[in-house]
Amino acid sequence: MDKIKIVSARHFLFEVEPVVSFVGKLKSELSFDDFKKALRKLEVREPLINCSVTLDEDGEAYLLPGTAKIEPKNISAQAFELIDERRKCGFDVTKRLFDFFLIGSEAIAVFAHTLVADAKSLAYFAGEIAGYADNSLVSVLPNQITGINSVDDIPSDSVTPITFSRTNSLNDKWRLKEQKYTLADYEKLKKAYDKTKSEEGKLFFELDEKTADRLKELCRELKIDRLSLLTYAFWSSLKMNERARLLKKIRIYFDVRKRLGEPKELCGGTYYTRHVLAPSGKAKGGFLRQASVFHKKLYNKYINNFLFFNYITFFMGLDPFLSDSQYFSSFCSLKSKPSEKIAKTRGAKSPEALCVRQYNLEQKSGEALFGFSDIIMLEPFFAGESMAVTWTFFNGKIKVVMQYKKDFCDDETAKRIADRAVLSIESLLS
Repeated sequence: MDKIKIVSARHFLFEVEPVVSFVGKLKSELSFDDFKKALRKLEVREPLINCSVTLDEDGEAYLLPGTAKIEPKNISAQAFELIDERRKCGFDVTKRLFDFFLIGSEAIAVFAHTLVADAKSLAYFAGEIAGYADNSLVSVLPNQITGINSVDDIPSDSVTPITFSRTNSLNDKWRLKEQKYTLADYEKLKKAYDKTKSEEGKLFFELDEKTADRLKELCRELKIDRLSLLTYAFWSSLKMNERARLLKKIRIYFDVRKRLGEPKELCGGTYYTRHVLAPSGKAKGGFLRQASVFHKKLYNKYINNFLFFNYITFFMGLDPFLSDSQYFSSFCSLKSKPSEKIAKTRGAKSPEALCVRQYNLEQKSGEALFGFSDIIMLEPFFAGESMAVTWTFFNGKIKVVMQYKKDFCDDETAKRIADRAVLSIESLLS
């Protein structure tokens, strides 16, 4: 497979740093107009290019995966025009990774370079994202492999294939084959958590008024909120192994809970299920749908700490309210502003409780908390368990508080993470 046809063939390429190649099957057909439309939607992201686009003699669009950078000879004049348009806007289009994810009829493109190289963590995440693709295959490559231009170029002994299968139940569950986590694994995690609960560190830094003003202008221009953009920048600044460690803990805990039938006693007082009840009362399946059932004793303690950012907003930085397309309406039920939804989330099985991020850290006026350890599952048990970041907008400046567990990083590492975060934010605004 030296090129992926993206017109009528219903295929897409999902490639990560070139560590991972993921090929799946789309349910909807794509046209080149859709593809151009997708490119133009990438106002939030820096279009880092790792794949080139070409047109054949019939005018059909193809992807050539794995190219190190965009070169005019690799793509048609029409396709290059799109890239050139981005260059004129000041973006660097010669870097790696134009990881795009074509979804649904609108072919919405999503940057996916925040994924991890850890095979099992990545496999779980890719299974979630590709939940609608039949018999999806994830191929995880060692970091040292280079010169991979297509899936066929990958040596068979270097690939760790993980196949996802689907059950057509109301819950629409997806499962990893050969799950081996047990209650003992959960107890081990909980014991490790209890042991390090008191070993916390805290770091303060701030962004000056000039940076805050530029951030505000950029968000106004892109019509997204500041917190989404800051979160994306911070997450992007983390190294691959840091992301992998954060994701791995959540994935293991989730696997344990799912394997054991999701008993409430394992969920720290808040129970999340894999389906949501639609307003009609009928169960509605969805590969990233979460519905929460609140424990009465914890209801008042946690209800005011909810922040409504859907999965992609937090993980990849896309604004969840960009579109009312079929994709977004099936992805999450949030169609109004987060503040409007908070007041409505008062029922045990409310569909508005989808995509909630919950934090067991006290939320003060004007602050918003982001826990980087709850990427996969939304668990109060793990909320901020490895790292949490508080952004406060005060007197024109942006004050940042990092809280972290010493088992995740020591004080020196935390300082380096903070420095990288500032550079990432500056780069995003430049």
